[in-house]
Amino acid sequence: MRILVIGGTGLISTPLVWQAVEKGFDVSVFNRGQTPMPLPAAVKTVVGDRRDYPQFVEAVQSLGRFDAVIDMITYVEADATSLIKASQGITDHVIFCSTVDVYDKAGATFPIREDQKLGGLGDYARNKVTCERLLTEAQRAGDFDLTIMRPAHTYHDGGAMIHTFGFGTGFLDRLKKGKAVVVHGDGSSLWCNARGEDVAAGFVAAVGLDAARNRQYTLASDEWIPWNTYHERIARAMDAPEPKLVHIPTDELVKLAPERSGITAINFQFNNVFDLSAAKQDLGYRLTIPFEVGARRTVRHLEENGRIDNSDLDDYDDRVIADWQRRMS
Repeated sequence: MRILVIGGTGLISTPLVWQAVEKGFDVSVFNRGQTPMPLPAAVKTVVGDRRDYPQFVEAVQSLGRFDAVIDMITYVEADATSLIKASQGITDHVIFCSTVDVYDKAGATFPIREDQKLGGLGDYARNKVTCERLLTEAQRAGDFDLTIMRPAHTYHDGGAMIHTFGFGTGFLDRLKKGKAVVVHGDGSSLWCNARGEDVAAGFVAAVGLDAARNRQYTLASDEWIPWNTYHERIARAMDAPEPKLVHIPTDELVKLAPERSGITAINFQFNNVFDLSAAKQDLGYRLTIPFEVGARRTVRHLEENGRIDNSDLDDYDDRVIADWQRRMS
């Protein structure tokens, strides 16, 4: 199998490339060449700017035929349009990395399935919905077969551990030092996390698989964890004290911490519970790395690379907690 990966150095696409090579695929990647992630020597790297659309289309078209083109970074409408142009005539199978954020959270029934109404909240979700629509129209026009992958939160070495205020690593330092951390709501909403290796395996399994053509798959975890438990497991994973959790209702949190609580308002406050039946049946998808095990690996990688910020240099959390406690007194 000859495949082109657009991206190739991200939390999903790096293990994807390694797994594809291990499976014997002839792998090329197209990216800017600016992320220092080690890839197998056999991988052919084409350096270019994905957002320079004429150059991108010309470069991809010049590479010859592929059994599949896997796009990991298309985000906005112009990205999708250029992907359609670049893929025409060089492949009959496009695999597109979307997101579970495209699902309509407000009206969701659980577990969420692939036929759930699409909507999403925020620009990221709405842009991905638009990309899905354009690519599906191209598929229906006969340009190529299409597989849409919708990963949930994916963590891996090189990334951070998500939390109520986003992705900053000072959160981990706060846990290690026994400082209080903010948790939205009462901490009972459900979240799910999957390691990059497991999610990547779903993409690789779709290559050359007829059953995966013109289908959508959710690639998430069925290890559904309340946010309180999530914090407890991360603390154990990094040998930190039992976390001191300060619960703030999401509506109040948005007022107290507007700069950092946006992702909680449009995502974390909702239950993220997904049906993985389709991916399990067609792709053999399964979670091999329990969250606490994977979290320990990610935290260790951050520590070894000096990437955990010193929380003593950022008092944002302390100020939000103090403001909330004053309101409650």
